[in-house]
Amino acid sequence: MSATRTLYRRYLEIIQHWPLDSNKSSRDLGVHIRARIGKHFPKGEFSQIDSSSIQTIRAELDALERLTKNVNRDSNRYNDCSSVSGLTAEQLSHATSSETIQSFNEYYDLGMMNSLKYRLISMFKN
Repeated sequence: MSATRTLYRRYLEIIQHWPLDSNKSSRDLGVHIRARIGKHFPKGEFSQIDSSSIQTIRAELDALERLTKNVNRDSNRYNDCSSVSGLTAEQLSHATSSETIQSFNEYYDLGMMNSLKYRLISMFKN
């Protein structure tokens, strides 16, 4: 029981350091981390976890803690202005936001509708 409580509290510490990004809605890692807590601990710290899952959960928590503490980022510093796309971090954040993706999807859907409309019109003209 104490192992379960410890693991649960480690998850809670991680989500305190991992705010939700409203620009990414369901694609945000914070949302998925919170869902994992519900999956692993349906009754909170009083949940029963089988011993085979404890090692997997510990490994997952270790990886998440390394992410929240920026272990890899700090050990592999890079120039913030460089990226494959040539965009800044702010521009990348905007480009991958849910709003931008939704507007691209609407534009694409509109293009498909227009092409279907023109095909139908051309069919009836003949």
